[in-house]
Amino acid sequence: MGESVTSKFTVLENFENPIFEKYQKFLAANGIEIAGIEMITDKEGQIYTYDVNTNTNYNSEAERKAGVSGMGAIAKFLGEELGKLQ
Repeated sequence: MGESVTSKFTVLENFENPIFEKYQKFLAANGIEIAGIEMITDKEGQIYTYDVNTNTNYNSEAERKAGVSGMGAIAKFLGEELGKLQ
């Protein structure tokens, strides 16, 4: 009792990792422009990718804490794509 519960999901600000290049190549090779990729890092820093979502629900608590919006980012991207067609 008295322990605070932390969310299992966190948006890490300014997180950079060489695996992102592999993710980008994977997405491009499969024609995926929008996706959520879930990963976990162990104590030694080893990354395990466990989910790729092309239609997903975002974690509103993690977004709120980070001050970002997954749906907002998608709307912006799609608006830009629509602008290219006009």
